[in-house]
Amino acid sequence: GHGSTSTDSHTGLPRVDRTREEAFAIDIAPYKQAIDRCVAPDMVMTAHIQYPALDNSQIDTRNGDKITVPATMSREIQTQILRNELGYAGVTISDALDMGAIAEHFSQQAAAENVFSAGVDIALMPVSIASPAQASLLPELIRYIAERVKTGHLSEADIDASVERILRLKLRHGLMGHSDKPCSNDVASSAHKLEKRIADRSITVVINRQCLLPLKDKALRYFILTPWGEQANGIANVMAQ
Repeated sequence: GHGSTSTDSHTGLPRVDRTREEAFAIDIAPYKQAIDRCVAPDMVMTAHIQYPALDNSQIDTRNGDKITVPATMSREIQTQILRNELGYAGVTISDALDMGAIAEHFSQQAAAENVFSAGVDIALMPVSIASPAQASLLPELIRYIAERVKTGHLSEADIDASVERILRLKLRHGLMGHSDKPCSNDVASSAHKLEKRIADRSITVVINRQCLLPLKDKALRYFILTPWGEQANGIANVMAQ
């Protein structure tokens, strides 16, 4: 449903004001078509978008305010519409929970809990880990979620169903057992070579000031380009050790 928004969910929380009929005719239509095929998609990613026509319920934020629930945290959208109405039986995964649309309004614990409460199977990037010192954040979050299940705040049946869907997906793709196949079989595969040729031919140098490209500095050992500063910092921290 991102097509009719002007906000990037990396930095803010988008809102779609289409009617329910428009939603099913436009935004949901591709999903329905894919799910109705003989081979439905293995996974569906949810979006951090407010869609009042589909669910106008309110949810508490970390600041004490109430906002229209994002689709990622909406049980109406994730369970009632996606699973019950559209008949999707595969694995669902949230968009990254460290994106501005979510991180601005929810703590890491609340974000993960809300996603699981909606019926989503996998909470993507619930914590940001850019250094060894932050490595404990993930097991701490897992313990928190386990405690919320024990106290009845999260449905154990929902968690069990999610685990079963994830395990079935792994089994289907041969990811449960040890494989003796060398990684080079995949890395150097014809498909990867084709991908590289496509990537090489899809880039056009428009301006090359001072003839900096291609890089010629022989003293340069590594050049790693990342879309986000936090990723660069994380890589730098690891390489510095």
